Amino acid sequence: MKHALMPRTAWPLSKVPPLYTLPPASASVLLEITDGRDGPLLLMGQRAAVEQKLPHRQAAVLLRDRGGRVLLSRLAPKEPEAARFWDVSACGPVPAGEARESVVIRLLEQRFGFSGAEPVFRAVVPPLIAGDTTHLTLFSVICRDTRIFLMEARMLLDRDEIMGLVEHFPEIFTPCLLWCVREGYL
Repeated sequence: MKHALMPRTAWPLSKVPPLYTLPPASASVLLEITDGRDGPLLLMGQRAAVEQKLPHRQAAVLLRDRGGRVLLSRLAPKEPEAARFWDVSACGPVPAGEARESVVIRLLEQRFGFSGAEPVFRAVVPPLIAGDTTHLTLFSVICRDTRIFLMEARMLLDRDEIMGLVEHFPEIFTPCLLWCVREGYL
Protein backbone atom coordinates (compact mmCIF):
# COMPACT_ATOMS: atom_id res chain seq x y z
CA MET A 1 0.00 0.00 0.00
CA LYS A 2 1.35 3.38 -0.96
CA HIS A 3 1.38 6.22 1.49
CA ALA A 4 0.18 9.54 0.26
CA LEU A 5 2.73 12.27 0.71
CA MET A 6 1.60 14.88 3.17
CA PRO A 7 2.16 18.45 2.08
CA ARG A 8 4.91 20.15 4.04
CA THR A 9 3.80 23.15 5.97
CA ALA A 10 6.23 25.49 7.61
CA TRP A 11 5.46 26.71 11.10
CA PRO A 12 6.31 30.33 11.63
CA LEU A 13 8.75 30.68 14.51
CA SER A 14 6.27 32.85 16.37
CA LYS A 15 3.87 29.88 16.52
CA VAL A 16 6.40 27.34 17.82
CA PRO A 17 5.78 26.85 21.54
CA PRO A 18 8.81 27.58 23.74
CA LEU A 19 10.41 24.83 25.78
CA TYR A 20 9.38 26.78 28.86
CA THR A 21 8.33 30.31 29.55
CA LEU A 22 10.26 32.42 32.03
CA PRO A 23 8.33 34.62 34.45
CA PRO A 24 8.48 38.42 34.34
CA ALA A 25 11.52 40.06 35.92
CA SER A 26 9.52 40.95 39.04
CA ALA A 27 8.86 37.26 39.79
CA SER A 28 11.24 34.90 41.57
CA VAL A 29 14.25 33.72 39.60
CA LEU A 30 13.75 30.19 38.28
CA LEU A 31 16.53 27.65 38.61
CA GLU A 32 16.85 24.37 36.76
CA ILE A 33 16.82 21.58 39.32
CA THR A 34 19.34 19.04 38.06
CA ASP A 35 20.08 15.34 38.36
CA GLY A 36 23.39 13.85 39.48
CA ARG A 37 24.91 14.43 36.04
CA ASP A 38 23.84 18.09 35.77
CA GLY A 39 20.91 17.28 33.49
CA PRO A 40 17.79 19.46 33.90
CA LEU A 41 14.81 17.89 35.68
CA LEU A 42 12.41 20.74 36.46
CA LEU A 43 12.12 24.46 37.11
CA MET A 44 11.69 25.89 40.59
CA GLY A 45 11.96 29.28 42.25
CA GLN A 46 15.43 30.03 43.64
CA ARG A 47 14.26 30.48 47.22
CA ALA A 48 12.39 27.15 47.30
CA ALA A 49 15.28 25.31 45.62
CA VAL A 50 17.80 26.60 48.15
CA GLU A 51 15.51 25.99 51.15
CA GLN A 52 14.89 22.40 50.00
CA LYS A 53 18.60 21.93 49.18
CA LEU A 54 17.86 20.73 45.66
CA PRO A 55 20.72 20.38 43.15
CA HIS A 56 21.09 23.32 40.76
CA ARG A 57 23.76 25.09 38.70
CA GLN A 58 26.10 27.84 39.87
CA ALA A 59 28.89 29.77 38.19
CA ALA A 60 31.98 31.08 39.98
CA VAL A 61 34.81 33.34 38.87
CA LEU A 62 38.39 33.84 39.94
CA LEU A 63 39.25 37.47 39.21
CA ARG A 64 42.96 38.00 38.54
CA ASP A 65 45.15 41.04 38.06
CA ARG A 66 47.80 41.29 35.33
CA GLY A 67 50.41 39.84 37.72
CA GLY A 68 48.37 36.66 38.22
CA ARG A 69 47.23 37.47 41.76
CA VAL A 70 43.73 36.29 42.67
CA LEU A 71 41.01 38.32 44.37
CA LEU A 72 39.40 36.41 47.24
CA SER A 73 36.12 37.52 48.79
CA ARG A 74 34.79 37.07 52.29
CA LEU A 75 31.43 35.35 52.40
CA ALA A 76 28.67 37.61 53.63
CA PRO A 77 25.63 35.36 54.13
CA LYS A 78 22.87 35.88 56.66
CA GLU A 79 24.61 33.58 59.13
CA PRO A 80 27.47 35.41 60.90
CA GLU A 81 29.36 32.13 61.42
CA ALA A 82 29.85 31.68 57.66
CA ALA A 83 31.22 35.24 57.23
CA ARG A 84 34.61 34.06 58.49
CA PHE A 85 35.27 32.05 55.30
CA TRP A 86 37.17 33.28 52.25
CA ASP A 87 35.95 32.15 48.84
CA VAL A 88 36.39 32.70 45.09
CA SER A 89 35.95 36.26 43.79
CA ALA A 90 32.24 35.86 43.03
CA CYS A 91 29.69 33.07 42.76
CA GLY A 92 26.01 32.92 41.91
CA PRO A 93 23.17 30.69 40.73
CA VAL A 94 22.51 30.14 37.03
CA PRO A 95 18.90 31.07 36.18
CA ALA A 96 17.00 28.71 33.89
CA GLY A 97 17.83 29.29 30.25
CA GLU A 98 20.91 31.43 30.93
CA ALA A 99 24.48 30.53 29.99
CA ARG A 100 26.99 30.18 32.82
CA GLU A 101 29.33 32.64 31.10
CA SER A 102 26.64 35.32 31.09
CA VAL A 103 26.11 34.78 34.84
CA VAL A 104 29.83 35.42 35.40
CA ILE A 105 29.69 38.60 33.29
CA ARG A 106 26.64 39.83 35.23
CA LEU A 107 28.26 39.00 38.60
CA LEU A 108 31.35 41.01 37.68
CA GLU A 109 29.24 43.96 36.57
CA GLN A 110 27.00 43.91 39.66
CA ARG A 111 29.58 43.26 42.36
CA PHE A 112 32.64 45.01 40.98
CA GLY A 113 31.40 47.40 38.28
CA PHE A 114 33.66 45.53 35.84
CA SER A 115 32.37 45.35 32.26
CA GLY A 116 33.80 43.81 29.12
CA ALA A 117 34.79 40.56 30.84
CA GLU A 118 35.78 37.56 28.76
CA PRO A 119 35.38 34.55 31.07
CA VAL A 120 37.67 31.59 30.44
CA PHE A 121 36.43 28.15 31.49
CA ARG A 122 38.67 26.58 34.14
CA ALA A 123 36.90 23.57 35.68
CA VAL A 124 33.76 21.86 36.86
CA VAL A 125 33.99 21.55 40.64
CA PRO A 126 32.77 18.15 41.91
CA PRO A 127 29.37 18.41 43.65
CA LEU A 128 30.67 16.94 46.91
CA ILE A 129 33.23 19.76 47.07
CA ALA A 130 31.00 22.62 45.93
CA GLY A 131 28.13 21.51 48.15
CA ASP A 132 25.76 18.60 47.74
CA THR A 133 23.25 20.85 45.97
CA THR A 134 25.51 22.60 43.50
CA HIS A 135 26.91 21.89 40.04
CA LEU A 136 29.59 24.59 40.03
CA THR A 137 31.43 25.77 36.92
CA LEU A 138 34.60 27.77 37.54
CA PHE A 139 35.79 30.58 35.26
CA SER A 140 38.75 32.93 35.33
CA VAL A 141 38.89 36.59 34.22
CA ILE A 142 41.86 38.97 34.00
CA CYS A 143 41.08 42.51 35.14
CA ARG A 144 43.25 45.46 34.18
CA ASP A 145 41.45 47.98 36.43
CA THR A 146 43.25 47.88 39.79
CA ARG A 147 40.55 49.92 41.58
CA ILE A 148 38.41 46.77 41.72
CA PHE A 149 40.97 45.13 43.97
CA LEU A 150 40.75 47.85 46.64
CA MET A 151 37.25 46.93 47.80
CA GLU A 152 36.27 46.05 51.36
CA ALA A 153 36.18 42.38 52.45
CA ARG A 154 38.57 41.34 49.67
CA MET A 155 42.16 40.03 49.56
CA LEU A 156 44.44 40.12 46.53
CA LEU A 157 46.97 37.32 46.93
CA ASP A 158 49.56 35.59 44.79
CA ARG A 159 49.86 31.81 44.61
CA ASP A 160 52.57 31.55 47.30
CA GLU A 161 50.55 33.65 49.76
CA ILE A 162 47.47 31.51 49.18
CA MET A 163 49.45 28.28 49.54
CA GLY A 164 50.92 29.52 52.87
CA LEU A 165 47.49 30.43 54.22
CA VAL A 166 46.00 27.10 53.10
CA GLU A 167 48.85 25.22 54.76
CA HIS A 168 48.57 27.02 58.10
CA PHE A 169 44.93 28.17 58.22
CA PRO A 170 42.79 25.90 55.99
CA GLU A 171 39.77 26.47 58.23
CA ILE A 172 39.33 30.04 56.91
CA PHE A 173 38.62 28.89 53.34
CA THR A 174 35.52 27.36 51.77
CA PRO A 175 35.81 23.74 50.59
CA CYS A 176 35.47 25.00 47.01
CA LEU A 177 38.45 27.35 47.32
CA LEU A 178 40.55 24.64 49.02
CA TRP A 179 39.75 22.32 46.10
CA CYS A 180 40.80 25.01 43.61
CA VAL A 181 44.14 25.41 45.41
CA ARG A 182 44.81 21.68 45.68
CA GLU A 183 43.91 21.05 42.03
CA GLY A 184 46.14 23.89 40.80
CA TYR A 185 43.49 26.33 39.54
CA LEU A 186 45.00 29.22 41.48
